[in-house]
Amino acid sequence: MTDLNEESENPGPEFEVWNHLYSAVDQAHYDMARMLSTESMHFWEALADHFLALRVGVLVESKAVATSEELSRIAPNVSDETWQRIVASLGPRPKEWNPWLRHAVELRIAEMGVHRAAGALERFARLRAAVITRPVPKNALDYMKEVVDAYLFGFDAACIALACCVFEQVAKLSLIAHGEATKRELEIRSTTAHGLRLRLRELGLLSESNELAKRLIGRRNTVMHRGLYDNSIMPQLSLDSVSDLIGVCLELEHLWPSS
Repeated sequence: MTDLNEESENPGPEFEVWNHLYSAVDQAHYDMARMLSTESMHFWEALADHFLALRVGVLVESKAVATSEELSRIAPNVSDETWQRIVASLGPRPKEWNPWLRHAVELRIAEMGVHRAAGALERFARLRAAVITRPVPKNALDYMKEVVDAYLFGFDAACIALACCVFEQVAKLSLIAHGEATKRELEIRSTTAHGLRLRLRELGLLSESNELAKRLIGRRNTVMHRGLYDNSIMPQLSLDSVSDLIGVCLELEHLWPSS
């Protein structure tokens, strides 16, 4: 049985989880640094950065990789043929890649992952505060999972877009459950999110949360068709999308079949 007295006397762990994760990343960086020259290490790191920035071009097309200013500075005499061989060698199995390139790519991915994970706790706290009085309907949990994950790990544009996609799914489910449409009919008509909202409102199925649905659609349309919002407000807008989606689900959940 847990000794509560012992826990009350203990201030908690000596280090936060993130300290351990960052230490592991630092160790992986050190392993690379102690086995390679500074020049070689910078080369593989720059190449990994270039690949992860999605600037590979048409893979083996001439000069596709050498467009990186950093790579051109570090390795000014590498021929196009050499770049082509390096890029063409990257098959679908990382174990077959050059081990240092693989290590450099893994290191960058680990750094990105830890950075996003480190902010997830604060985002979780904000999410919990925003929705604590409005629990996610049981039948909506599967729909909501990826939306919430996108918010927690800072993929704000994806969260906003996914939230509207989930609205479309629950709207269709609601119309079908209410006997107002069939799955086939909705597929043939390719009804838009706006059209689904109007239909639900006209049927009296979406009243209290109609404005929430409008906001979900408006944010998605802005992100998808007009460009991203300013970075300073994206986190709040993605949180608002999660909260608004829960509000819509709460109004519609009584229509859905029991799980």
